[in-house]
Amino acid sequence: MKLDVLNDSLASTDISKMSVNVDNLTYSLMIDGIYTNKLSSVIRELSTNARDSHINANNTNPFLISIKFNDKTSEVLLSIKDFGTGLSKEEAETYLCNLNASNKRESDDAVGCFGIGSKSPFSLVDTYDFRCVKDNVLTNLNLFRINSETPRFLIESSETAE
Repeated sequence: MKLDVLNDSLASTDISKMSVNVDNLTYSLMIDGIYTNKLSSVIRELSTNARDSHINANNTNPFLISIKFNDKTSEVLLSIKDFGTGLSKEEAETYLCNLNASNKRESDDAVGCFGIGSKSPFSLVDTYDFRCVKDNVLTNLNLFRINSETPRFLIESSETAE
């Protein structure tokens, strides 16, 4: 989604840019604080990302959504599999591990553009995974936070036939 953004360059040397201190509170406000119906928001956000990837890949086939409930542990597993463009390890780290990072701001075809949807699972859980495939490279990404701290991630890549 294209946004109208003011030009960043100003001629005066007396003007300074403000910054954002990204900490535990920032994540709480930007992720936990914006979603009232957290489960449907997570499904919507991740599904929208899958849809945007399909559009970018000119794929009109549906993406897959699976929700499984474990009676013994009461855990719910949500899985969304798309068949879009995929993400490289570098792209996964850039777009999935940074608030406000988006590759959709120059497109009128994409719904997302704010760079927060992929972090929406933190409104429900303290750990979740992404599995990305691009150019025969599988990237596994585990995002987690402990005691509501600023999230962290583990990332690894390997070759795959997918």
